[in-house]
Amino acid sequence: MLNAQLTQDYAIQSDANAQNFVIKRRRIVDPTQAPGYKPVEGAEPPAKREVWDDVAYYPVNTEGLRAALDYVRFKAAVNADTTSIAEFMAALRTETFAIEAALDSQIPYWPDVTITKGGAA
Repeated sequence: MLNAQLTQDYAIQSDANAQNFVIKRRRIVDPTQAPGYKPVEGAEPPAKREVWDDVAYYPVNTEGLRAALDYVRFKAAVNADTTSIAEFMAALRTETFAIEAALDSQIPYWPDVTITKGGAA
């Protein structure tokens, strides 16, 4: 099963049946911010915790992988505080390089796989 972190806030996994790439996004949950939270006198407040939510699904194929990686880099760039298109493009470039570095650290080379009539080449 695929389970790889792409950026600090995004990871890619495959689902249980390897039918989809699943993009997960990290968020921090603070129980003290819940609408019904009431502090207990003398007790420590509950700790914040990290949660990874499924945010997007893509088919397990080349186009699906490209779309999944594009989703992550564009979402990360859009969430950056930018005030101009130049800053947005710089953020997009930064996210693209970060994902490439994460992939390169996991896979030293991308094999070229082609199918010929007699089998794999």
